[in-house]
Amino acid sequence: MTTINFQNLFRVLSKHNTQRNETRNETHNETHNETHNETRNETRNETRNETRNETRNETRNETRNETRNETRNETRNETRNETHNPNERKGKITVVVALSGGKDSTFLLHALVAANRQYVADGVADGVAINILACHVNHNLRQTSNRDELFCVELCQHPNINVPLHVIHLNMRHGDHGDHGDHGNHGDHGNTHPLVAQLGVEGAARTLRYNAMGAYAKQVGATAILTAHTQNDNVETLLLDMLTGASLTTMGGVRSELEWHLEGGTTITIHRPLLNTTTDEVLDYLHHHGVQFVHDETNDDLAYKRNLIRKTLAPIIHELVPAVKRLQKESTDLNVYLQQQTQHVIKYTDHGRFILHNQYLKALRFVERRYIIMAQMSKLFRVEARHFDEVQRLLDNTQGSRGIHLPKGFRCEVSYNTFAVYHESLLQPYTITKKSGVGQICIPRGGSDCGVEILLDGELAEQQLTIRTRQQGDRVTSYTKPDGKTARPHKNGSVKELFIAKKLNTMERKQVFIIESHEGIIYIENVFTNHPHSNLIHVQYKHPTPW
Repeated sequence: MTTINFQNLFRVLSKHNTQRNETRNETHNETHNETHNETRNETRNETRNETRNETRNETRNETRNETRNETRNETRNETRNETHNPNERKGKITVVVALSGGKDSTFLLHALVAANRQYVADGVADGVAINILACHVNHNLRQTSNRDELFCVELCQHPNINVPLHVIHLNMRHGDHGDHGDHGNHGDHGNTHPLVAQLGVEGAARTLRYNAMGAYAKQVGATAILTAHTQNDNVETLLLDMLTGASLTTMGGVRSELEWHLEGGTTITIHRPLLNTTTDEVLDYLHHHGVQFVHDETNDDLAYKRNLIRKTLAPIIHELVPAVKRLQKESTDLNVYLQQQTQHVIKYTDHGRFILHNQYLKALRFVERRYIIMAQMSKLFRVEARHFDEVQRLLDNTQGSRGIHLPKGFRCEVSYNTFAVYHESLLQPYTITKKSGVGQICIPRGGSDCGVEILLDGELAEQQLTIRTRQQGDRVTSYTKPDGKTARPHKNGSVKELFIAKKLNTMERKQVFIIESHEGIIYIENVFTNHPHSNLIHVQYKHPTPW
């Protein structure tokens, strides 16, 4: 019967938890010292003309009040944490198990709970007490989605498990998600989520699932999320990469640990503790303990390449493991080296696009150029060898601005000194009317409805204005400067000529916002800011801009 040694995982989690606590303590100490110094300086200034006795009394009162406030805040925070996670105990490390109800995640949860109890009972867990939570994400994509959710609820309530379960509903067709505890409304299945157009259904589901679980893990103070990727998954991933024309640099396989980036600039650690465990071992364990699990019927559809690989090579997959591990090790080592050689080429990157310095890109050796382009594109969509060939032909063509379409709605453009890949949905044209009396307005940027906030003062706040993207034939009319002279920004006032003078690439031109009043164009983002009204316009970027 299969047994899994989780002691190493416990040690790693303990190390992560210790590092996190040290960071918190350093921050707390720095804050305490800063507050202490500020309080001392303020006290000196305020008490110069006061007697020493008054100062002592005030200091004593302040100290008492601060102590009371700190105690109250600590009590409130502890109460809130206990409310968010009633199973959490002070001093424990908390992990969130990603639970789908399938054989692998069911095995992970069951084996982890059993091992944790045994290690604590035997006193061999290095003093680490693991607090285990489970999280199930219902994508509402299959007719059996609710069946899987109900199974997870019942599994976690079983006396042998007894683990709190948090259920999250993702409406992949409607574009939002919400936490619904153990049950929730599935809502309207209307518009497709915008990420589906960028990443496909599978890729969008993965991104949204990790984002939602990551937010929950942060809420409960978890050290990490555990997923149930097995040795078979790792082999299948490499074979799938080979089948789709991947290069040696993209054959690193499933990583045992990664940092998943969340909104707000935070990250959550994701661990895969089963990468040395085979499917046969998982099934052997579940059979031995009489543990049931659900079966995802989409895994039987051979139209998916991964399913075809799994069915065809399942009998010999264990024989491929040594060769796969060796190849993945070489791929990882090569990736580390090439990443060091090409980091200077990256100008800007986020979830929906990346920009490279074209002059640095061209100066790279071919293998380095291939690596940086393939590595960046693979973050956006599944890359095949033919995609790099198309991009290379684009780079070889030196005739002005040019571009090509890539899978999943992405586009690659080379313009001036910039090589850019972006999703076309990020740069859709828009026209927004600002009503008179409104001094604040948001415009879309970087996939956010409020990527840029525009604040308007004085007469511009009182006027009706139009904020829009560029249009064919745009011109800036002559305007009167404060000295009474007439000025024009560029020859005939052509906005296109202004873009050329600023050397904006095609992507940047599509992104720039224009403010138009009854007088004509009075502001072009980062291009035309000399109009007398420009000092009444203040721009705040909620989403980073690449220039």
